[in-house]
Amino acid sequence: MIDWLECTIADADNSSLDTAPLCRLLELVGDHTVFLDEITCPRLLHGDLWLFNLLIERTKEGPRIVGVLDADRGSWGDPLADWTFFLLSRRASPQEQALFWQDYGQPGAGPGEMFRAQVYQGLHQGKILSVARRDGNERVVNKAYRALEDVVNALQFPRTPLLPSLPGASCASRGSDPGTLGTGASSR
Repeated sequence: MIDWLECTIADADNSSLDTAPLCRLLELVGDHTVFLDEITCPRLLHGDLWLFNLLIERTKEGPRIVGVLDADRGSWGDPLADWTFFLLSRRASPQEQALFWQDYGQPGAGPGEMFRAQVYQGLHQGKILSVARRDGNERVVNKAYRALEDVVNALQFPRTPLLPSLPGASCASRGSDPGTLGTGASSR
């Protein structure tokens, strides 16, 4: 997870994006690795699993997956970190989500799962930042910054039952000012 965040920060920096919120997220993760350590049996993650990367056969019993394509983003980790779960909450109806979780198995709701879910949300928003900037879509860049700021705020303020209040972070090692979340200014 730390490596993914560091790579996401480097990518954002290379895209002339403000990396302060990602640096703060990395600090929060570093301060709470106990929640990452709860994953004792990593699973194979696809990294880009969506309908266009699935081969589906229609049978009398219903559709079934017969092939999975484009696994170049595959890795090992917490299944909840996979891009699929990020998209599920945005693209599937409540009924589709219920069917998915019924077959997949509902994730736990403990502090560790809740912390990791927020971190993964932030990681995905960080990746969206760089892609949107390269595509010249500043509306999506700004939306991703707002979502990333929500994640960081949820993890660092006392209103979140997961963590105690944490002092302000310094991203000085990366040249970023943690007080300027979502400005879009360069961190260089």
